[in-house]
Amino acid sequence: MIRIIIATLITLLPSGIGWAASSGITTADAGIGPTRPTACGDLLLGIEHKPPHLDYLGCRADTVHGLRALVADYRVEGRYAEAIERYFATAANMPTLRFYCCGWDSIGASGRDGWLQKGAASYVISMGSGETLFNRREDWPRILWFNVTVTRYLEEP
Repeated sequence: MIRIIIATLITLLPSGIGWAASSGITTADAGIGPTRPTACGDLLLGIEHKPPHLDYLGCRADTVHGLRALVADYRVEGRYAEAIERYFATAANMPTLRFYCCGWDSIGASGRDGWLQKGAASYVISMGSGETLFNRREDWPRILWFNVTVTRYLEEP
């Protein structure tokens, strides 16, 4: 009975998909519609692109630039940040991090983010330190955490 109620919510409510994503329910779980999962989780692990030392913090259904998306947050200790930067520079063409004003960010000449493609799904990768006074790469081990954000858009503009 509960699956029928969930199926009805997912199909009738425009916000049903966001609710399903945040609760881990998929349309396939409810026994209706396509089997494409809408659940959030460790997106990088799911596509076999999670490097060592990268800690998964959580995932949420969100709206990014007006589009429905799944956004997964990660962090890495400063002492491993260079290895993670190298990994995503190679695997996702992410720009190398630069220090701007108050922190490190993956803003490059051709854009801010890296890009991974797995089947029909694409993933946007960005990395940054948050606010810090350490403006030399040699000081990265002194920065407690760097943040990595992975965004998977669920629709096209």
